[in-house]
Amino acid sequence: MVAVGIIGLGFMGGVHAGAWKAAGATIVALADSDAAKLAAFAVDGTPARLADAKALIARPDVEVVDICLPTPLHLEAAKMALAAGKHVLCEKPLTRNSADAKALCDAARGAKGFLMPAQCVRFWPGWDWLLDGARSGKHGKLRSVMFQRVSSPPPGWFMNHELSGGALYDQHIHDTDLVVAMLGRPKSVTSVGFVGPSGGIDLVSTRYRYADDQIVVADGGWALDGAFGFRMRFTAVFERATADFDSSRAEPFQIFANGVKTTPKVETDGYHLMIKAFAECVAKKVKPPISPDESIDVIRVLEAEIASAKAGGVEKAIAYEGAARA
Repeated sequence: MVAVGIIGLGFMGGVHAGAWKAAGATIVALADSDAAKLAAFAVDGTPARLADAKALIARPDVEVVDICLPTPLHLEAAKMALAAGKHVLCEKPLTRNSADAKALCDAARGAKGFLMPAQCVRFWPGWDWLLDGARSGKHGKLRSVMFQRVSSPPPGWFMNHELSGGALYDQHIHDTDLVVAMLGRPKSVTSVGFVGPSGGIDLVSTRYRYADDQIVVADGGWALDGAFGFRMRFTAVFERATADFDSSRAEPFQIFANGVKTTPKVETDGYHLMIKAFAECVAKKVKPPISPDESIDVIRVLEAEIASAKAGGVEKAIAYEGAARA
């Protein structure tokens, strides 16, 4: 049974706590600088409640450190946990920029514990089907994929884009990550967008350039009216199948092949499946399914998207560092 300490007890800390419980892990420690959050956080058992992340990381009973802090605090906390020999699950974005992502990945390379970015959409039922189909080729070539991920603005520190990165780093990053995971490094991006409530680019439409006949587009942001809520969608056209996901439907995931429509059940979410997968990797001492190095490429793509949008939709080539990741 994996012993977990959670740092950061906001909304995502609560989501992760429920997923760790479902995975059979034991939450042995909690940390947050907000005394009210720390006292009120509901979790099974009697975990240590600490005001200091350093104290949580230093505890010998903590095997996994789950970092759910605001983005600017990820780098220091993750490096500290890795230096202490802990396994680390870190909320996305891994860091606020690609230089910090590289620094953290360099620290992870020599560490005893694993570091995995919490890109939950890779595990989401339906989205995992898309990722597997694109990688395996079992449905033929992926000819076109169009994503949409839109919501009302979130509260609090997210509304300072200098801290959060705005909607691209908090929300749109899921689709950029999936694009890179499916197809590798895009040659360039062409993005249009506008500044929203965070003061950064909070609504964007991006085309990712791969083969000339391949359409890869993602629209996303949180500049919608406060009453809108949230929706995520994709439509993917393979040579031998079409798949469509829309979170606003009662049956969100639909597959069309050989003239037949099927509706696989979506009975859980990516948070639970991601944390279950990471817990199993820790227990079995095998590398997690997402390498932290992948985040460097993803953040570089986001940086190019922002530059393209700020330039009015000018195509931006992406300067990668090192060889493409397997």
